[in-house]
Amino acid sequence: MSVGARPSDRVTIDRLLREGVAWARRGHHERAAAAFEQAAKGAPDAPTRALAHRHLGEALHGAHRFADAIEPLRLAEHVLSHDTAIPATLALCLRELGRTREAIDACRRCLRIDPAMTGAIAMEIELLVRAGHDSEASERIADADRRGVRDENIDLAVGVLALRTGGRAEAAARLRHRLRPTDTGSGRQGMVRFTLGDLLDAEGRYDEAWEQYAAGNACGPDAFDPVRWETRVDRTLAAWSADAVRGLQRSGSASERPVFIVGMPRSGTTLAEMLLGRCRGVARAGELMDVSRLARTLTPGVDGSAVRRGAGAYLARLDEIDTGAPRVTDKMPLNFLHLGVVAAMFPHASIVHCRRDPRDTCLSCFTRFFHTEHLWTRRLDWLAPYFTQYERLMAHWAGVLRELGAPRMIEMRYEDATADPDAWARRLGEFAGLPWDGSGASNESERDAPTLRADQVGKGVYTTSVRRHEHYAAHLAPVCRALAASIDRYNAG
Repeated sequence: MSVGARPSDRVTIDRLLREGVAWARRGHHERAAAAFEQAAKGAPDAPTRALAHRHLGEALHGAHRFADAIEPLRLAEHVLSHDTAIPATLALCLRELGRTREAIDACRRCLRIDPAMTGAIAMEIELLVRAGHDSEASERIADADRRGVRDENIDLAVGVLALRTGGRAEAAARLRHRLRPTDTGSGRQGMVRFTLGDLLDAEGRYDEAWEQYAAGNACGPDAFDPVRWETRVDRTLAAWSADAVRGLQRSGSASERPVFIVGMPRSGTTLAEMLLGRCRGVARAGELMDVSRLARTLTPGVDGSAVRRGAGAYLARLDEIDTGAPRVTDKMPLNFLHLGVVAAMFPHASIVHCRRDPRDTCLSCFTRFFHTEHLWTRRLDWLAPYFTQYERLMAHWAGVLRELGAPRMIEMRYEDATADPDAWARRLGEFAGLPWDGSGASNESERDAPTLRADQVGKGVYTTSVRRHEHYAAHLAPVCRALAASIDRYNAG
């Protein structure tokens, strides 16, 4: 059946639904989504269409296409209003998008259907903590304790909340009860270890905290290959010369709307987004996956029409987020891999490159639990190889953009921006063509919270993470030796 066709007979619809379920069970979520989308188009009645939309939303969630999952899930919920799985999946997607208030509302719709649904109780508590609604979260935790509701996610939320409100000893005790020394393959166990590490770090018990961070990193997949990473960077450098980008820029968009914030994870991309948010006329999109998806097909030598389509698709995504803002920020750090694609599609865009002391950057990555997207953070001996190749890429892009003259890129150092945030808000705004007048948001929004550590939510700009590596100097010594040249360059300015 051709893509876009509308199957109409019941037998075909049932076959597509079965195929989609089979693909999903095997982990092929994109193929599952394609089958469910076809079934939804040709469904003969509202219940069948709603079922297909439910499965489509779940498949898109499994494919990490969280924004795309929202509409089919909402359509399904409108018809299948007593199915708790639909608002539960919707809450998960909204959580990943940083739309915390909407995610909380979805959890509460679950609980109206089934007040004893432990997963929804735990997620609501987690989201309330994430949003900084500490009093309400405390009430929900107390109610869950009174009702005898026991869930690992509730204990994690207690630990996160304690970082801000106190009660760290009790929170640590709850988490220690959850430790499973023989369980080294569980992501949940990793989260327990990292949250316990944060509590110990907040108490100044740095060696004990490191022990938990290291144990947490031992949980989950261990599949990063430094040689393959270096090879990937080599191929990018060879393919994306200034001439290759220049040839594609002729078909690029004239839009100045996108502002790309890139850098190493934990280098200050959220801070840059927050400071730009203080400028009038800026909408914040969070971390979009669109550029990485477009980069799969937009390679040097493609037809100019492909560049135009890619730029149009990206601008359409920005319109979904905000139709009126003159500038929209995309703070996906790993877009540093694809600045050739960015420059080809948007020669008039603005790029903010966030930098931070290599020691603090690597420490922050090692002490933050990532599920699957940053496997290189799992081992201490992988931090320097990853960082070194990132530096190579950024040096290459800087040279390419200088030669081309567009798009423009500014470098923001984390330590400078935290020391004088108002000056950097003005500077970034002017760089993006939006003079700062202090009329924008003055603090981080709920969208920012997923990338902040729990005790940092609601603080605005903070300086407590500057030179944090000094607390872990002995543990980080191998990384510092491997990155000695990078550290010297950074300190030299």
